[in-house]
Amino acid sequence: MSATKTSPGPSSTFTRPPFDGSLTYPEIFDYNAQHSPDHPVFQFYDQDHIQQITWREVTKAIHAAGRVVLDHVVRTDSVPVVGVLANADSITFLTVVSGIIRAGYTAFPISTRNSPAAITHLLASTACKHLFISADPAMQEIARMQGGINLIPMPTFEDLYLNNDSEPLPHVRPDWEQAALILHSSGSTRFPSPIAHTHRFYMMHGVWLSYGDMDVGGHVLSAHGLPMYHLMGYWTFMVAASDGITVALFPPTLPPIVPTPERVLEGITTSKSTLVFCVPHFYEAWAQDPVAPQVLTKATVAFFAGGPLARSAGDILVAKGVPLCILFGSTETTYSAKLLPKETPAEGWEWFEWARYIDYVLLPVEGEEDMFRVLIKENPKTGYSPAVFNTTVDGVRAYDTKDIFIRHLTNPEMFKSYGRHDDQIIHSTGEKTNPAPIEQIITTDKRISAAVMFGRSRFQTGVLVYPAPGCEFDPANEKDLADFRARIWDTVSRANREAPQHSRIFKEMIIVTHPSKPFTFTVKGTLRRGAILEAYSKEIDGAYEAVDNISPSNIPVPQKWSIDEITEWIRRIVHTLLCTDVQISDEQDLFALGVDSLIAIAIRNTIVSTLRKNHVISMDAIRSLPQNFVFNNPSTSVLSAFVHNAIVSSQANGNTHTAEEEEHDDDESEPVVSFTKLPESGETVVKLRKGKGEPPLIVFHGGAGLAFDFRSYPEKFRTAVWTVQVTPDAPMTSLEDLVAFYRRKIKEEQPTGPYRFAGYSASCILAFLITQEFERQGDTVSALAMLDLFPSIFIHIIPTAELPNRREEFIAAMLKMMIDLTAWDKSRNSSVDGLRSAINRTGGSPIQRLAMDIAQKLGGMISDFCLRPDIEVWMRSMKDVKAPITVYVAEEGARLIPMPEEEQEDLGASRWVPGARVVRVPGGHMDFLEHDLVLAGLQEGYL
Repeated sequence: MSATKTSPGPSSTFTRPPFDGSLTYPEIFDYNAQHSPDHPVFQFYDQDHIQQITWREVTKAIHAAGRVVLDHVVRTDSVPVVGVLANADSITFLTVVSGIIRAGYTAFPISTRNSPAAITHLLASTACKHLFISADPAMQEIARMQGGINLIPMPTFEDLYLNNDSEPLPHVRPDWEQAALILHSSGSTRFPSPIAHTHRFYMMHGVWLSYGDMDVGGHVLSAHGLPMYHLMGYWTFMVAASDGITVALFPPTLPPIVPTPERVLEGITTSKSTLVFCVPHFYEAWAQDPVAPQVLTKATVAFFAGGPLARSAGDILVAKGVPLCILFGSTETTYSAKLLPKETPAEGWEWFEWARYIDYVLLPVEGEEDMFRVLIKENPKTGYSPAVFNTTVDGVRAYDTKDIFIRHLTNPEMFKSYGRHDDQIIHSTGEKTNPAPIEQIITTDKRISAAVMFGRSRFQTGVLVYPAPGCEFDPANEKDLADFRARIWDTVSRANREAPQHSRIFKEMIIVTHPSKPFTFTVKGTLRRGAILEAYSKEIDGAYEAVDNISPSNIPVPQKWSIDEITEWIRRIVHTLLCTDVQISDEQDLFALGVDSLIAIAIRNTIVSTLRKNHVISMDAIRSLPQNFVFNNPSTSVLSAFVHNAIVSSQANGNTHTAEEEEHDDDESEPVVSFTKLPESGETVVKLRKGKGEPPLIVFHGGAGLAFDFRSYPEKFRTAVWTVQVTPDAPMTSLEDLVAFYRRKIKEEQPTGPYRFAGYSASCILAFLITQEFERQGDTVSALAMLDLFPSIFIHIIPTAELPNRREEFIAAMLKMMIDLTAWDKSRNSSVDGLRSAINRTGGSPIQRLAMDIAQKLGGMISDFCLRPDIEVWMRSMKDVKAPITVYVAEEGARLIPMPEEEQEDLGASRWVPGARVVRVPGGHMDFLEHDLVLAGLQEGYL
């Protein structure tokens, strides 16, 4: 090691190795030691001067680390995977990982921030049986929890660089398709996933920089704030090997120096770095530091990657002269943005140009202009290929990034990240919220460290707030909670002003984290959204339940219930909920004034609960009030008239509500339905609940043909609900015959409409056919619901025309789909073995045997229908149905069935019936039927 000073520019000490396929990366280490022995690889500040470590020294240390590998790991027929789980300084960590690769093995650096369970998962999923482990107690404790693993003591910096007398390694030339390096995802929503980089993929890094704007030879790149077990960290060593960059790091100490914004900034200064590369967290801290921008402006370029940078922070830094640029990429694709632009783009620091070595495809986001999801394909012309494939484009393998980007309005070559497609919150209304920009505004409040929005499959968003250090408190203390919400409300209001109306946050939907249950973060410092939302699932459910009961108190109740008193009462309700003293005209549209779905619910709750508590109208009249009457009467005057008319009508019919009626309200005489006996002829229509005279919801059976799937509905429903099941007298000859039979049976029970239909699972085709037939005969169908299946799902299992037994193949595929859906559902997977036995006629209960017999017959009828040459003509006719269509999609149900990517979110509904409403529901294919979203939606307008 020597004390020197480096200036940027082409390096006289570095000879670029060939990247024509004549050398693999392990051979390049040795090439650099021979042709660039005095070129600095690492640089750090220690003992009052800059220390450098050259390729001669680094390669010798890599060989020493490789010798440790060969001493502890015996080579077998397969290439061993050797993991590194260690609290070590960056130089030692990179050297050991490189030593594993140089020995000819596969290196697997693992984040020390993973849980023991996640580490066990990673070791098992990669067949990693050998693990470098550091001596600190935390890693040793994790090591003790891993069974059957060959533990190797982690070398120290002194072992590799100061006391190194090992012999050089034998020459190796690994196969190009062998995994050189395994990296793992950050595990934002589940256990981290391992991603293998082959030697061929690894070699591509040495070519990509030639597509950028800069010659980085002679530059010093600050990597002080990067995790070395992540792609961003190890990539810096790749750049050092391929292009002669010098990597600036903290001095090698034990324990290693923990990077903080202050320490990283000091490292940039003392190491005289000319390029800066770190995660957004540091830039966001530096934007608030008066000194940091002065340091960063001296860099040629300041890069960030790994997650979104708050716009306010980026704007502050650029305004102060910081040359900020984004390096967009992923572990699956590495850097897909142009590498190392030499300056901040003219369009702004958020914008980037796609790298010229990749071949990408833009998928437009429905309903949005210049917004796209990006797929990255193999590119034979440049030799680029993603490390992972999950789709194909025109027969070419590709990786769907599931990232959403906006294209620049005036420069179509420039893009900026909008957020993860997976992070989009899809509400029960079908509307979507992109949480990233809203969360960024909320976290500008100094009292807030982090924020995570929620609302998937709900009608409205909310936010989990993680208080900043010094602001923590027990949110169970209602006074402290109210005070904290009040203090941050200005910031949340600012976010609400910039958010779409359906994405605005109601004060009661702010959940503050408990000190004992803090947020968890990935190795990149990004939030583990899935884990966080799961940890706070009870609090989230409780918040929605509380919102359902929101109604302002201390508002005088009308005495005579005249139209004037009712109008004044509703005026007060609206003013209270809008928190405004501004005079509101009785004729103004409430929703234009700022009433959102939450406030509308609160208005409804207040009206209904007051009418009930004051015994103004009967319970029958209250239940007959439409669920959405506030939306249908969107001004004070119209809403007052609606309430007044409801009261007058109820009292005219002698239906004044009494306390006794409320007490005995639920003592209704309902039919007792047996779900254990086999259906008999004449029992086609089963009346699960008679209701109060409203049109019943008629639910058609699933693929098994029985009413059993709806056994909870007599208790769960408050309105009339019937089901249709297959009976011995049903004609199982064709779908058309079955439709005619069902229509006759329904008409016998309900001669006139309107009719409300729901098709569950395999009966989705039946429900559409029946609706079309009813409408063809002049009947009104007021609602049609698809319960976790859509007819297009059957199109995807149609066998190719060349198969001689297409019908049998179709039936087999349909039965497999039924079994899979049952197996995926945690509430029913115990019955899978019985169903399989029933299919094979080797066992199963009588009901299971009957169900599978019906399923095979129904599968044959659906097969005959779908194998017609004009099936797509019929599919296109579905959009002509007049009835409003709602598609309920179970999160762990039919969307897991293999189908085109663009159909998985809504099962193909938007393709075939563009106006359909889609509701995402937690749960599996069976248990989702009992979810509140489904129960409330199917009774909407009649509760």
